[in-house]
Amino acid sequence: GGAVPPREAITARSADSGEPTPDSRTALTGHPSEAWSRRRSSFVVAAGMAIFFVYTGVEVAAGQWEASFCRGHLGLSASAAGIATFGFWGALTGARIVLALLPRPLRPSLVVWWGSGIALLATAVIWWQPGTPVTLAGFLVLGAALAGVFPAMIALTPDRIGRGRAQHVIAWQVGAAAAGGSGLSALIGLFIALAGLSVLGPSLTVMAVLLAVGIIVLERVAPMPAAVSGPDATSLRPQPGDPSGRPYCPSQETPSLVVRVDGR
Repeated sequence: GGAVPPREAITARSADSGEPTPDSRTALTGHPSEAWSRRRSSFVVAAGMAIFFVYTGVEVAAGQWEASFCRGHLGLSASAAGIATFGFWGALTGARIVLALLPRPLRPSLVVWWGSGIALLATAVIWWQPGTPVTLAGFLVLGAALAGVFPAMIALTPDRIGRGRAQHVIAWQVGAAAAGGSGLSALIGLFIALAGLSVLGPSLTVMAVLLAVGIIVLERVAPMPAAVSGPDATSLRPQPGDPSGRPYCPSQETPSLVVRVDGR
């Protein structure tokens, strides 16, 4: 009638398969994702890669095609188009630096949600084109909004799927991002060749919608553990099977918002 000792709970095995039960795997590793089925784990990894693929497509396509858009569609001079393009990349770089230097860093989940939402609004403004100054401002806001999404998604990966898996999955995510940056920008180039520069705004908006939908789906399928998403990590209960009584708090192991992925 007493409680199961922690060691027995960790080593509990299924009577049918002889494999560790989901609860024992979670207790052993300390991360809820260890209890997922293979199908769910594969879907979460694929969804994360798709998000990186689309995100970089939005960023690179906007930066690469803005100069042509300003010259051929908005009628700006070459120098003005160059300054406008610099504004997009400058806003992206500047916002990323600001996020890194904040005395109290923002939670990565907030950066992802707000960044993707504001980016969607900015692409809608570019599509709407209420006026040249407002359209150019849309590119500036788009660059600033996208700035923190990539590093924040990288930072959230260990908390979402576990530190052990993240070591491999992050490499796949970066590869998907590289493919999206080149592939989607080239695809938009084909659309522009067929229909003109006016398709840039709709194309960016569609990709921003896909980015937002992907983030929502990923959050529903693989929600962040309470230790990360909750406002007060100290209120967490200890994980089962942890004799120390310490709560599992993956945010203590999460890399900061500025992430180096090249191993240096």
